[in-house]
Amino acid sequence: TTTTTTTTSCGPGSDQPHCNDPSYENTPSIDTFCDSGECAGDQQQKQRQQQRQQQQQHQQHRRSRRESSNRRSHHHQQQSTRFQRGDVIELYNTASTDIQIIFPSLVKDHDRTKPPTEGYRITKTTDGKEVSNIPDRQMHLYQPYGVGSEALCNIGEFKPARPIIVRCTVLGYEAAAKRGAMVLQGMYEVKVHATKANEEYETNLPVWKLQRRYQAAV
Repeated sequence: TTTTTTTTSCGPGSDQPHCNDPSYENTPSIDTFCDSGECAGDQQQKQRQQQRQQQQQHQQHRRSRRESSNRRSHHHQQQSTRFQRGDVIELYNTASTDIQIIFPSLVKDHDRTKPPTEGYRITKTTDGKEVSNIPDRQMHLYQPYGVGSEALCNIGEFKPARPIIVRCTVLGYEAAAKRGAMVLQGMYEVKVHATKANEEYETNLPVWKLQRRYQAAV
């Protein structure tokens, strides 16, 4: 509700007191002011609007920080892990002086709840079983065997028969890929050594059917 009062206009020779006030012309008339109840309501509404804007800005800031942190974490994860899904690796311990039989395995994934150097899950090519929580210090990217290398060849079937492991010599290698799961499709030409069950013969075997002995240097 507004209140109106009558004010005598100022003119030449006016003797009204307010006409001598230089700020009079810039002073709004009383009928432009609201009563105390209306002014308080407007002020509260403005405060609520300001509060909502501040809350929205705060929420947006928090969301931006969270998204930025997630991007940095994902980038760090990608940069820190040595091995990728699908990599063909060999598992062996370079700190052990024991003779180890090593064979190709396939990296399945990495547990992101663990440090970048731990928590790998792999699939063994010998029996298809999965092994979890492997540290990267025991993982080594697969390196093809050189011509003349002595190896162990599996001349049996993968399933359901048991593998038949015999000594063999590498005569040649034809790569299918340099990295990734396709490495397992590479082919070796090998000479299978004579055993009680069979004579010496030459054949071709895929990468996953060859194993080797490994012993760390003393």
